[in-house]
Formats: sequence, C-alpha cells, structure tokens
Amino acid sequence: TRDSTAGPFSRQLWHSTNGGQTWRNVWSTTFPQGVILDIAFHPSDPTKMWIGMSVGFTNNADQARKMFYSSDAGNTWTNITEGLPAAPIFTIAVPANNSDTAVYVGSAAGAFYRDNKTNKFVEFQGGIPRGVMITDLKIHEGTKKIYAGTYGRGLWRANLYDQPYEGPGVTALINRSGLLNVYPNPSNGVFRIEWDDKQEVNQELSITDLVGKIVYTNKAFSGRANVDLSHLARGIYIVKFANGSEVLTKKITLVR
Repeated sequence: TRDSTAGPFSRQLWHSTNGGQTWRNVWSTTFPQGVILDIAFHPSDPTKMWIGMSVGFTNNADQARKMFYSSDAGNTWTNITEGLPAAPIFTIAVPANNSDTAVYVGSAAGAFYRDNKTNKFVEFQGGIPRGVMITDLKIHEGTKKIYAGTYGRGLWRANLYDQPYEGPGVTALINRSGLLNVYPNPSNGVFRIEWDDKQEVNQELSITDLVGKIVYTNKAFSGRANVDLSHLARGIYIVKFANGSEVLTKKITLVR
C-alpha cells in the first residue's frame, strides 16, 4: 500500500494514502501531554496502527495514557495503556499473521506484550533483569523470535509469546556485555572494572587506545580491578575482556 504516517518525536501525527503527496492530521485530543516516540503498523493491514508516547518523561499525571491503537488509519483511537508501568514507550513491534492484534512494546521499565486474549499488557521480561530499559525490538518471522536491544545490558532473544512449550519471556542471552561494568565513565583516569559472572575467574583484561596500543594489561583478572590511567592523555580507550570463549569490549572516556 501507499499508506504512510509521520509523527515520531513530535506532537503532531499526519497520515497519507498517496505516498506523501497529500496529508491529513490524525492527532487526537485524547493524547496526553507528551511526544510520540514510535509508530508501528500491522504487517498486512496498514489501517491498523499503534503509537507509543513519551509520558513518564514529561507528565506523570498522564501515565494512564501512553499507548494507543487505531483500526481505521487514525480516524479513531483506543487507549490500550492498561498493564504498562509508569515509563515512556520507546519501541513497538507487531508480528505477522496477527489475527489477535498482538503487539510488543519496549519501555524504560522493560518489555511488555498485549493481544485480544490478554486484553491488557503483561510483562515479557524473562531473563532480562527487571527495570532494564528496552530501546529497540525486532521480530524475526522465520525463526519466530523477538530480539530486544537494551540500554547497557546487551542484546537478548526470546520466543514469541504464543510459541508452544517455552511460553513467554526472554530465554537466551546473545550478548553478555552488560556483565562487564566500567565506572565512573567518563573518568578522570581512575576507575573500576567489574565482571559480574562470579563463576568465571582468572580472565584476561586489557585496555588499548584507539590505534590499538596496549596501555594496561591484567592476565589474571579475578573479576574486580581498580585502574589508574591518569597519566594518559584524555580521550577514548577500549577495555577488552577475554575468558577463552568470548571477547567483550567497553569504551572508557578519560577527561581532565
């Protein structure tokens, strides 16, 4: 179809049915005092659309109005916020073959799922620590998996909500970089490095500058280290952790 909508990161919502040649305003007076952070469409029916709002950053009084659904290309809107926490909605994902109006959302307080059977949003956290900010959600239809990008806790993967036997929730961690913590960051040159998997000891830790020169090494890193690089020039350095089966990296910025 040639349907399109413009509106993310604004307090305006416009809809076009002719590839953008003409537009009509579909902003609703029922929307809260916030901006639209994401828009998603049904994969096979573009008249069905969802929007997520920034409520939580701008107006806590409107927490009950942050997620809306339209089945008629924006002519009318239904508030479907029930079940969501007091946090902005950053990302929306809609699966194909979607007869139950299913939708996944990522918020500043985790991931959530809703369809016509649940009739409200339910938590879709699984193994992701509670309260982790979900910044992006993508569905891979071929494998029936959903991927969640987080703020500082890596990339996670889960079966879709209605997959048999395993049920809802995140079941596989793809990137464990969230276990490697470097703080404070930015730093004046003195900082601490921690690896949160206490089952692994005696890993190798190194720090390089952006051209690859090694400026620090610890071949028997036991999970905790205080590092002093205050003698080095300010800029970005790369912390590298290796345990024999994986290599993880984090950036550290030195300031003066």
